[in-house]
Amino acid sequence: MLNAVKNVKKKAWIVIGVASALVLSCAGVVWVDYGHVGEEEKRIADLEVQISKADRRIAKIPSIEDHVLRGRVVVKEYAKILPNDKDINQLVKRITEFSVASGVEIEELNDSDARNRGRRKSKDPFQKIRYKLKLRGALDEILDFMNRFENYERFVKVGQVKITSEDARTIGDAPAGPIKHKVELDLETYVYEPGRSSEPVEIKNADRRTIDILEREPVTNDLELDHYELVVKTDRRDPFIDPRRDASIGAGEEALANAQAEAQAKKMNELAATLAEIKKAVDEESKIDGFVPRVEFARRLSQKMAEFAAEIEELQAGNFFSSAKTRDRFVTEIADPFELLYRARKSLGRGVLVRQELENQLENMRRAFTEGRFEDIVAAAETIGGTKAANVDDPEIAEILSEIESVSGRAQARIEFSQIPLAITGYVYMPRYPVRSVVIINDQAYSPGEVLDDGIVVRSIDPSRVVFVYKTEKIEHLLN
Repeated sequence: MLNAVKNVKKKAWIVIGVASALVLSCAGVVWVDYGHVGEEEKRIADLEVQISKADRRIAKIPSIEDHVLRGRVVVKEYAKILPNDKDINQLVKRITEFSVASGVEIEELNDSDARNRGRRKSKDPFQKIRYKLKLRGALDEILDFMNRFENYERFVKVGQVKITSEDARTIGDAPAGPIKHKVELDLETYVYEPGRSSEPVEIKNADRRTIDILEREPVTNDLELDHYELVVKTDRRDPFIDPRRDASIGAGEEALANAQAEAQAKKMNELAATLAEIKKAVDEESKIDGFVPRVEFARRLSQKMAEFAAEIEELQAGNFFSSAKTRDRFVTEIADPFELLYRARKSLGRGVLVRQELENQLENMRRAFTEGRFEDIVAAAETIGGTKAANVDDPEIAEILSEIESVSGRAQARIEFSQIPLAITGYVYMPRYPVRSVVIINDQAYSPGEVLDDGIVVRSIDPSRVVFVYKTEKIEHLLN
C-alpha cells in the first residue's frame, strides 16, 4: 500500500514537472512572439507612412505630366529660332551670298564642325556648331557682312573676331577705295537634336491633354532675336588705319605725283565706284518684284558686268597702271573681287530662277488649256510678252518662251473660233467613203478638206464629231 502511494506521488511530481516545463516553454514562445509582433507593428507603421507619401506623389503625377507636356511645347517653340538640319546644310551657301552682297572676299571657310556633328557622342540635345572664316575686306564691308548675320532669321552669333590691318599707303601711291583688312571670325549657332538625350517618358493621351493644356494656358513665345540695322557712313574713318603719313618716304616718290599718276588714281576711283554699283545691283537683283522687271534688270546688269569685264581686260592688256603697288591693288581690289562676284552670281543661279518661273507659267498655261480657260492663257502670255524686249540670250529661256507663245496662239485661236457663228443642222456620214461625208453648216454643205468663209477647214466627219482646223489648231465639235 505504501509503495503504491509513493508511486502515485512520484507520478504526480513527474506530471507537475512536465506541465511546468510546458508552461515555461509556452511562456517563452509567447514572449518571443510578442517581441516580433512589436517589430511587425513598427514596420507596418513605417510602411503606412511610405504609402501615404507615395499616394501624395501619385496624386501629383497628373499635374507633373501637365508641366512636362507644356514644357515640351515651350522647348519646341523656343527652338524655332535655331537652325534646323536644312538651315545648317545651306548655311555655307548663305555665307557665300552674304559675302557677295557685302563685298568681302572669303579666303577660307572651315565647316568641319557642322559636317562632323553626327559623330559626336554628347547627349546634350543642344549641339553647338562653329564655322571658322578667314575674310578680306574694307571696314564697311566687314561690318555689313557681320550685320547680315545679326539680322538673320535664325540664331547665328558672331563669335571671336580678329582683324589684321593691311594699311600700305604711301604719299604718292594711295589706294583707290577703302583699304582692305584680313579678318578671322567664328560664326556660332546651335542645333536642337532632342534624340540625343534619353527617350522621353510616354504620357498617356499626350496629344489630347496637350491641346487641353494649351487652351487653358497658351504658350506665348516672347523670345525674339535682336536686330540692328547698320548705317553705312562713307565719311567714317577706319580705326584700323593709321591716319599719319609715312615719314620714311623719300623724295624719289614725288615723281608719282605727275599727271599720269593722277590719271591712274582717278581711274582706280572710277573702277572702285563702278564695282560698288555692281555689288549693290547684284544684292538687289533677287529682290525685284515682277517677272518682266526682274528679267530686264538681269539683262542690264549682265550687260554692265560684261562691259566692266572688258574694261578690266583692256587695262590689264595695256599695262595702264605703271606703279607696281597700284597694279597690285588693281588686281586685289578690282579684278579679283569682280571675278569672285561674277562667279558667285553665276553659282547662285539667277537664270535658274527665271527659267523655273517660266516653266511654272508654262505648266499653268497647259493646265488652263486642258480646263478650257483660254482667256487666262492669253492674259498670262501678254504679261510674259514683255520679256521679249529683254533680249535674253539663254537658249533654254528662249525655248520656253517659244512654247509659251505657241500655247498662247492655240488659246487665241480657240477664243476666235468660239466667236464665229457655226450652226450645224445636219450631216451625212459615209463609212465606206469618209471623204464624201457631208455636214450642213450655216445652211451650206461641206465635205472634208473644204474651207468655210472664215478660214475654217473641215478636216473630218464621223457620226460623233466634226473636226475643224482653224489657224493650225485642231478643234472638235461633238454632234451628239
